[in-house]
Amino acid sequence: SRRSTARGSSSAVPATALTSLTKDASGIPVFRMATKFPNQPPCQGCHGAAARFNGMLLVERDASAATAVLATVRHRLTATWAVTLVVLALALLGVTTRYAHHPLQRLIAAARRIGAGDFGTRVGLRGRDEVAAVGAALDSMAAHLAGSVEELRHKGLERLFRDGSKKGI
Repeated sequence: SRRSTARGSSSAVPATALTSLTKDASGIPVFRMATKFPNQPPCQGCHGAAARFNGMLLVERDASAATAVLATVRHRLTATWAVTLVVLALALLGVTTRYAHHPLQRLIAAARRIGAGDFGTRVGLRGRDEVAAVGAALDSMAAHLAGSVEELRHKGLERLFRDGSKKGI
């Protein structure tokens, strides 16, 4: 807001200026500044004391260059936000892959090996999250299965020796 005084009087009330960005009658963007000039005591001799304002100065200036710059800035900001969102999405994908996908793939592979009879398989995931807890449970299950299979083999051999000694083998 620009302030000026009428006729340079030191005791004068300042003029009020309002500036806006708008379009003129032909649609061209313009800066429009309207300045109201208050009715000052030195002016009241000619204009009377009843009027609050003696007049208004309306100035318009072509704003095409400024609006073009603003449009360029807006496009650059939009592009910057788009690139930022893509980078954040890729970072999130990387974190998800590192901390969720790879450990789950290790769990799946270990479960398949244990299901195929390889009871010495261990996942070995470390951490305090749910995936690490599932890995620890799978490792524990594989160890218990290995122990149970070994116990069954041992009992089977004892039975074979016992049954074989009764038959004279």
